[in-house]
Amino acid sequence: MVIKPTLRSVGLMTLVVLGGCAAVGPDWHTPEASAPANWSGPAASAAASLTASPVAVANASAVASAPASASVWRDDWWNSFNDPVLSQLVHDAQVQSLDVQLALNRIAQARAQRAAATGAYWPKVDGTASVTRQKISEKGVATSLGGSSGGGASGGSSGGSSGGGSSMPIPGSLLAPFNLFQLGFDASWELDLWGKVRRQVEAADASTDAAVAGSQDARISLAAEVARTYMQLRGVQAQLALIDIDLNIQKRLGEITRSRKEHGFDTDAEIAQVDAQKLSTQSQLPQLQQQQAQLENQLSQLLALPPGALNQLLDQAQPLPPEPPAVPVGLPGDLLRRRPDVRQAEAQVHAVTAQIGVAEAALFPSLTLDLGGGFQSTTWPDLKTWAARFFNVGPQLSFPIFEGGRLRANVQIANTQQQQAVLQYRQTVLNAYHDADNALIACAREHEREKSLHDQVGQLDRAVRVGFARYHNGLVPFMQVLQAERDYNQAQQQLLQSQVTSASNLVALYKALGGGWQSAEAVAAQ
Repeated sequence: MVIKPTLRSVGLMTLVVLGGCAAVGPDWHTPEASAPANWSGPAASAAASLTASPVAVANASAVASAPASASVWRDDWWNSFNDPVLSQLVHDAQVQSLDVQLALNRIAQARAQRAAATGAYWPKVDGTASVTRQKISEKGVATSLGGSSGGGASGGSSGGSSGGGSSMPIPGSLLAPFNLFQLGFDASWELDLWGKVRRQVEAADASTDAAVAGSQDARISLAAEVARTYMQLRGVQAQLALIDIDLNIQKRLGEITRSRKEHGFDTDAEIAQVDAQKLSTQSQLPQLQQQQAQLENQLSQLLALPPGALNQLLDQAQPLPPEPPAVPVGLPGDLLRRRPDVRQAEAQVHAVTAQIGVAEAALFPSLTLDLGGGFQSTTWPDLKTWAARFFNVGPQLSFPIFEGGRLRANVQIANTQQQQAVLQYRQTVLNAYHDADNALIACAREHEREKSLHDQVGQLDRAVRVGFARYHNGLVPFMQVLQAERDYNQAQQQLLQSQVTSASNLVALYKALGGGWQSAEAVAAQ
């Protein structure tokens, strides 16, 4: 049949055209972002103290610049604290959190958009089936050009004489209403001459990468928030335990004071001072109990649970989790591949860069191959015969002539969006460097403060014990013992707050570094 060589010719032409066309628009290159060679001075020392053994701390710059290849990526950095309750909370949050589910939904949406963009590679085929009843107008174009509708010799003769033989009379049977049955298909295929579809798929792939990185960022942020809240909760519970110890000490002090009064060594004034201090200590309980309840509810919210759902798990007080023995920090340049927010910003630049090619492709002609065919008849039995077949095939070329500057404006918009995305990427990289540098400094300085407070608490504890013994034997005045006990309580509270701050700073450092790392030897052992 005639249709076969025609289709072969069209197919051959398509392959030739597609093989010789390249995608317009800029190709993707990772945007430049300046990376410092090392951390700042204080941060470099902090990186050494967190990463290395005490022997290596003396060579801080060498340790801080150690290659990241010495460590292996660890997603479950919270397990480094060796706290089963914390690990369970983070695990449940990763599964149940609405923020994580929303991020996963964005990934599914991006993949669906990618599938939709890929569909433009293929032809569009639609099937058609219709039954219509029609009647040709006796005053329409067909009858006017075809002549009168009279039948017989007289009609033909009059038509011939009036029209000079230039028109044919339309038989009256054609002007009668008739049925039209049609069954067929229509197909069209727009050739991707300038890479418009390729750029759309490229943009969709990059958007999917951005969604995946966004999901990873949401998981890291969620884990950090759960860990930080958990540290604060354990700190509040430790404060409550300290108050309980202080109340017992003050109770013992009151008993000693009353015993001394009975023997004429103290007065009601000393007893009133002891009772006042005890009441002052007790007044801290309601506020701390409120903080404990609010922190437990905050953890429930992070896990997408109703208020009070975690009370049974968290009400039993436990000490603060021990800090990991080491945190491999690496170099500032490692943040570009560690932190998911940086990878997300990079993928967003890729997506808008590909959209430039989509906008530029609209400036060029488009070629569409159209194909249609089927069966058509005025009677149902004839519709099933080969003689009722019809087809149409051919190319269609369209090109923009005047759009009022809209197409070039779209190209300009795409370019400005790409420039904005590059600036946003550089800002994200800069923020990542500052976040990590500041987190390193905060960890180091708070550790120094914690060590000093720990030594202070030890000295004050000794002073209180000696003071109690001397006061019991009447060697020192009551106010000296009372002041020593106050100083000791205050130092204990400061030490506990410093320990909570150190743990929270370490969580912030893990987040700033984009997760956690462990040694290659530890991974091999596991």
